[in-house]
Amino acid sequence: MTPTSRRSRSVGASSTGLSAGNLHKGYAPLAGVYDEMVAADGCLRPHWRQFIDGLGSMTDAELARRWRLAERLLHENGLTYTADVDPDRNERPWNLDFMPVVIGASEWRALEDGLIQRARLLDAILADLYGAQLLLRDGHLPAAVVLGNPHFLRPCHGVRPRDGRYLHVYAADLGRGPDGRWWVLADRTQAPSGVGFALENRVVLSRCLPELFRDFHVRRLANYFQAMHDSLVARTNRENPRIVLLTPGPAGEGYFAHAYLARYLGYTLAEGGDMTIRDNRVYLKSVDGLKPVDLILRRVDAEECDPLELRADSLLGVAGLVQSTRAGNVTVANALGSGLAETKAMLAFLPNLCRRLLGENLKIPSTSTWWCGDEKVREFVLDNLDRLAIDSAFKRRTLLSRATSAVPGASLSADERLAIIDQIATRGDEYVGQELVSLSTTPVWTADGLQPRPMTLRVFVVATKDDGYMVMPGGLTRVSSSRDTRAIALHRGEGTKDTWVLSDEPETSSLTLLRSPLSYVKPKRTGKDLPSRAADNLFWLGRYAERTEDTMRVLRSVVRRLTEDASPMDNVAAMQRVLRVLFEKSHVAPPTAGRGGGPTDALEKQLAVLMSDPTCAYGLQETLLHLHRTAGLVRDRLSIDAWRTLSFGFQTRAMRHGHPVVSADHPIELGDLAGDARRRDPRVGSLLRHGNGEYDAQPWLAVSRHGAALGTRAAPRRSAAQLAGARQPGRGWQPGAAAGTRRQHHDLPLALPDDTDAATGDRPAAAGRDQSAIRRLPGVGPIRSCRSIAARSRRGPALTATAPGLVAADRSPSCRGGAVVRRG
Repeated sequence: MTPTSRRSRSVGASSTGLSAGNLHKGYAPLAGVYDEMVAADGCLRPHWRQFIDGLGSMTDAELARRWRLAERLLHENGLTYTADVDPDRNERPWNLDFMPVVIGASEWRALEDGLIQRARLLDAILADLYGAQLLLRDGHLPAAVVLGNPHFLRPCHGVRPRDGRYLHVYAADLGRGPDGRWWVLADRTQAPSGVGFALENRVVLSRCLPELFRDFHVRRLANYFQAMHDSLVARTNRENPRIVLLTPGPAGEGYFAHAYLARYLGYTLAEGGDMTIRDNRVYLKSVDGLKPVDLILRRVDAEECDPLELRADSLLGVAGLVQSTRAGNVTVANALGSGLAETKAMLAFLPNLCRRLLGENLKIPSTSTWWCGDEKVREFVLDNLDRLAIDSAFKRRTLLSRATSAVPGASLSADERLAIIDQIATRGDEYVGQELVSLSTTPVWTADGLQPRPMTLRVFVVATKDDGYMVMPGGLTRVSSSRDTRAIALHRGEGTKDTWVLSDEPETSSLTLLRSPLSYVKPKRTGKDLPSRAADNLFWLGRYAERTEDTMRVLRSVVRRLTEDASPMDNVAAMQRVLRVLFEKSHVAPPTAGRGGGPTDALEKQLAVLMSDPTCAYGLQETLLHLHRTAGLVRDRLSIDAWRTLSFGFQTRAMRHGHPVVSADHPIELGDLAGDARRRDPRVGSLLRHGNGEYDAQPWLAVSRHGAALGTRAAPRRSAAQLAGARQPGRGWQPGAAAGTRRQHHDLPLALPDDTDAATGDRPAAAGRDQSAIRRLPGVGPIRSCRSIAARSRRGPALTATAPGLVAADRSPSCRGGAVVRRG
């Protein structure tokens, strides 16, 4: 079987020599732990047998083809996450294993009942603690667990949500013990993350194994998301509410999932700066003006949501949001302050609280937890330190965090043991002791065949419009690269799995929220809001796309001429003058030839700097980086094809490893971004086209000052009809476009210096669009040029709304906007 490509670690590992017919042969479960696929007697579990038989019926070549398809889907969709331990916040490719986790129907029904009970319990606890606080008054909860908890938000006490619901979305991290029972390892009530990743895992795997997915009667996820949408809409009491998904932005670890979920549900993806408060109402700042917001589905921690009343140094929230919720003018899901219920200290009291509030015993037990704020409990923890793990009582960890505060007592050195004992004795209310649970294992595809690896399962629960709860039939399974079953975190090299929940009967529902492929080619005028920040970023995306195309044309033309058998001296001089334009913009002195160097030595050094030096302003590396970062800021506004073209792995990473910059696998050209976007949303396409037009004037005005550089080998003059055929609105120059030929990415044509006659003004890259504006420019530099074109533009209100930001960004060589350093 073909090894996995080294380009991506998205799907498992290489499996050379692994045959489809003997997948489970040689699979040896770990001793003393529960294995999901193989029973204690060594036989396949019944609900796994059909799946293994289905895979075994495929040939090695077919299995390899399915594997490559999964890799390609993940790579082209740009599925990434940001590692919290990376100081540069670089994106990492998502790691999806080819083998799903399979759970039987009867077992899942028991899990559903237990998780719905737990969601009801946590919602009732939050309602009491932010309301009458009877649990504190009657002594069912120690005051230190609540009032000493940093996630208890005092400004939110007495603030009842407009819809009366505190917990709209809930997630539980589950692990299975050696006896086969499921345990809740942690509750997630703040802003449960991972649902977008779970959805993408399902989309990829169901497309790779469609017949197994159908014949295996796997329950679909669409009904869960439909119930989620219906519930959120019902809680606004409006027929057509405006729902915003609040994200921390591209720096957040799950930004891909946020953008994916927003597009899947049709919500507006917004950051805190995209909203404002007027008269205790939340408004979205859009290119069409302020739009009232009815519900905020937040993916930002509650304490970050309001710098006025919560965390003063937060840049992620909306100033005045607490007061708006207090006035009942907006619904926040989950309610502000809901993170209180997910801290480890709360686990120790849930069994008693369940009996108190619901009159029932917990159906799914939590990991045995002891809060060290009680003196007797503290003594028990210290006496049994070797059998327990010590963890923070209040510290939260994100979905993909590598950091963990849990410390197995048995692994402590003598000095560490004394330090831990001292900390527990002096600040016991900040620590908990937890039982060390051995997790179950599941088969993972490796180079040595299927191997058992520890796993945890995150399951998602959503409130329904009839005040109940519904469990997603599946979830996000995380697997460890280590064979240590005592703990799990998604470290580097570890991955995820899709979770298949079986049904007793064939799935009859064909509901899907995925957009049909036909919708991408139909003209569609959507009323979806366009935040002004997104509009500004779309303008800059068009600008960087145009700059990338122009830079590639120049560099490719110079390289082609430089590699000719014989380059006349005047040709070399012309190429040096063309490159000097780029160096003048970067304010960097171009390299010169060394002692005894030939006439082309300096030219080769200049090319190397412009193509490979990431610190060279306006160089190809920096331009590609800005292009990718700006595209990431508006990811939810781009089509899948457009994102494939702009993805980091397709451009910058390929350059870093010396591979071709572009590939024919990606159908959208840089120059065609505006056209592709216009078919989906005319406003997006218009803003991208504005960015193209604003940038067009600058390099050509600068090049015209060096007209002698274009004097050699100029192309014949073209007629107006030829120019119109070569340049279409929103598209890059295409030779032979009038004849219907399509430009390929691996053969980018260049307008410089072969295809332009600067003396006559014939310029295919701007035919009929910017010629008159360029002739009117006084030639005083890029600031005046952009301002002149913007002043004369009649291209609609979108540019007018963002013009102040655009002009300000052009006043200095380096301005910051969003997360990108923008250079005019």
